[in-house]
Amino acid sequence: MHFTKVLGSVAMLCLMGTTFTGFGPLAPGGDHAEPAYGMFVNGQEVGSVKFAARGLALYDEALEKIQAEFDEDAYIEGDVVFRQDLTGTLAPDSEAEIFDGIRKSVDIKTDAYAIKIDNKTACYVKTKEEAAQVVEAVKKPFADSVSGMENHQLENVAVQEDIRFEDEVVFYRQLVDKDHAVEIITVGEDASREYTIKEGDSLWAVARAFDTRVANLQAANPDLKGEGLQIGQVLKISAPESLVTVVTKEKYTYTEPIPFSKETKDDSSMYVGESKVAQEGVNGEKTIEVYITRQNGKEIAREPIGEKVTKEPVAEIIANGTKKRPAPSISRSGSRTFKRPSDLTPLSRQGATLTPWNTVKTIFTRGSVAKVTHLDTGLTFYVYRHGGTNHADCEPLTAADTAVMKKIYGSWNWRRESIIVESNGRKFAASMNGMPHGQYTIRNKNFNGHFCIHFLNSRTHGTNRVDPQHQAALKRVVN
Repeated sequence: MHFTKVLGSVAMLCLMGTTFTGFGPLAPGGDHAEPAYGMFVNGQEVGSVKFAARGLALYDEALEKIQAEFDEDAYIEGDVVFRQDLTGTLAPDSEAEIFDGIRKSVDIKTDAYAIKIDNKTACYVKTKEEAAQVVEAVKKPFADSVSGMENHQLENVAVQEDIRFEDEVVFYRQLVDKDHAVEIITVGEDASREYTIKEGDSLWAVARAFDTRVANLQAANPDLKGEGLQIGQVLKISAPESLVTVVTKEKYTYTEPIPFSKETKDDSSMYVGESKVAQEGVNGEKTIEVYITRQNGKEIAREPIGEKVTKEPVAEIIANGTKKRPAPSISRSGSRTFKRPSDLTPLSRQGATLTPWNTVKTIFTRGSVAKVTHLDTGLTFYVYRHGGTNHADCEPLTAADTAVMKKIYGSWNWRRESIIVESNGRKFAASMNGMPHGQYTIRNKNFNGHFCIHFLNSRTHGTNRVDPQHQAALKRVVN
């Protein structure tokens, strides 16, 4: 753009009997006073001078001073008009007053670049380079946010709207600096407007004063509690509203576990019904890549790129026993009988403890009677411990107690069942099976043999190992 530094015209009019407001007092001498000239710049009266030529000289001097205050690209527009007063009623003003009047009346303009968003002007900055810097500054926080996230790689950042820079001539006062331009584009020009509450203010009154609605004030000030306002409280007049949509695209790399599978195998070294973990399962791992698209920081789309197995899972292998158990050796040596206690109130699991077998066997000793409650049904019966080194070998105390056990099992088998055992005032978490086997000492109880009760860390007789199924069953009591 090419413009002269001063644009305008000069005109001189001779007016009789014209009233000039804002000029000096009436000149002394009445009809014999010398005529003066009213001076107008851009239609605004700036003062009166004795000679029009002197007025022009003052105008030129004022422009030089004004020009010196702005950069060399600024230029001034002013149409100067002189009106001669032949009535002699006008007295010249001081040069200081005329300078002040000229400053207030001239138009100061400059070359600038409009930042246009979808063909609508958002603001004006001085240079095209500054306009480009403003757009980059708008995008930077979103780009930095992505770059600051672990395992996120920024691929692209762009503004969704059409942004152009166009050169224009604007009033100097319309220029904004880079920071202000960024603020206008990212939060809106009105979002920075604030109002300090005074005595007697209400939300309705403030909304009306700023030509907005109470709902808008509440949206812009989410901390507001109802209609209550405090003197000195600062309100934002409008909520932030970005003029652009910044779109980022990033590559995100992350890992996910691959669950291990479970397998079983036969083990002839263990009896049927026994099992153990032959191989611990280990999860695998895979690396996944996706593209994430965000608008103004909010994720709107996720597009898979691919995945790669970086660690293969290891299957868990459970060994199940296949070895047949020896036929129970039934002893007919039962010679004693017992009277069943009358208290069949189910034992509560509250207070039952996971107590190691080495401790339990000193409390639930050989020849002791204990009260037993089945955890799942609440059925209660009594047992007699006649032996057992690795665990308690027990018999139902009476035929009635055998009948209770038969209700629990249906048919005699080796299934592990969670129970609570009370002996000598102590309650223990335990597990039992329901298969009669081995020796017995009580007659007339309809149970030819004994059954096993296991406690924490007790072991089987055949394998001399801790049985994981018994341990899992007894731990149910306290979990």
